[in-house]
Amino acid sequence: MGFSHTEFRRALQRTYADAGLSMREDGADIAVAGGQVCIRLGPERVRRIALLELPVTTIYFTFEHVNAAQRAEFMQRFELYFRRGGG
Repeated sequence: MGFSHTEFRRALQRTYADAGLSMREDGADIAVAGGQVCIRLGPERVRRIALLELPVTTIYFTFEHVNAAQRAEFMQRFELYFRRGGG
């Protein structure tokens, strides 16, 4: 994803503050309908395009006690709020 760790944490707090969000050093845990989603952040990197430098972080998701419908609903909301504009 095109986020630094700081940007990602800030966006996560805005998006999931009402959903049992528990921030961690390496990501966050979010309560989802009797289960939880564990989000872990990979190393922060930089993508270079000519003189432009963009932050990049790999995001890992683990779903615990979350069925397929709940997972799809979570990912739909996540993708909606974390989508970056562009052409």
